[in-house]
Amino acid sequence: MDALTSAFPFSAIHEVNERCIELLVNAARSPHRAPFAIVNSLQGLLRESSPSIRRNAAHRGFLLLDMDFANKEWWIAQKQDPERRFRTASARGSFPRRTAVPLARATLMAVWQSIRVDRDAACTLLGMRGDLAEMIGGMQLTEFNAIADRHADHLAPRWADSPVIWRKLLLAAAYERGALMREFDLHALQLLSADAMSREPRAHREEIRVA
Repeated sequence: MDALTSAFPFSAIHEVNERCIELLVNAARSPHRAPFAIVNSLQGLLRESSPSIRRNAAHRGFLLLDMDFANKEWWIAQKQDPERRFRTASARGSFPRRTAVPLARATLMAVWQSIRVDRDAACTLLGMRGDLAEMIGGMQLTEFNAIADRHADHLAPRWADSPVIWRKLLLAAAYERGALMREFDLHALQLLSADAMSREPRAHREEIRVA
């Protein structure tokens, strides 16, 4: 555990988590249409969150962002035909492109570093199946730059369709009670482990279609 703690890129994960939360807060404070449903559901909590609350929420040991990390078929499509645009069957929200592209790059770099340090731990902390982790860990950094540039619209907050999970996280971060945060961490790790152990994409993942 000590070796993992010293080598695993937790600081990179914390950084992209914090940038994700900042974008959600900015969306909650903006008069424009929110990119994700959780922003509307948690508008009050997000608007009133202090820097310390956002920092506490972001400094989890796991990734609060998702880029189809439970969808091996989508990643295979990127490998086989990198110049082709793909989209999911149903539209979903996305971060503004000017912020989504650099955040996608940073997220993919953190994922790659995590896999290279400890694939098994990364699978749990990223909610990723082992075979997909092996594939992503073997990719070149230039491939990630291209994926981030073309498919930043696939980057989203993890559990974006589950406001209850995010409410628990923000409240635990606000109250600064160790028991509440430990309870949230345990719940989150259970959800991530279920994704990591799944042999098929989760039911709410749509099939890949060519745009």
